[in-house]
Amino acid sequence: LAYTVKGIDGIEDRKNLAPQEWLSYIKNAQYVFTNSFHGFALSLNFNKQVWVALSQIGRNSRIVDLANRYGVEDRIIEDKLCSDEIDYNKVNERILADVARSKQFLEAIINE
Repeated sequence: LAYTVKGIDGIEDRKNLAPQEWLSYIKNAQYVFTNSFHGFALSLNFNKQVWVALSQIGRNSRIVDLANRYGVEDRIIEDKLCSDEIDYNKVNERILADVARSKQFLEAIINE
């Protein structure tokens, strides 16, 4: 499945997906290749083997920051694909710590 401007031979091209369809494709994928921050973030949340290509026109800082934050810098596609699987024990620990910090922050604001 792909969503591209030009299309890729042999790959189904889907456009105009509803949010739940898009989420379902990521959630049910075995592997995800994306150039989208949200596709990358959701793939990490769904514990998918994911690779991300950086844009040629910039706006990559969020992707790079996310990869660094969760220790998956090797998932950024450069010269070749990393063939190692992501250790989601480590990634999930970091995600859970961020979720806890976010909840504390929100609770502090609500309780002010």
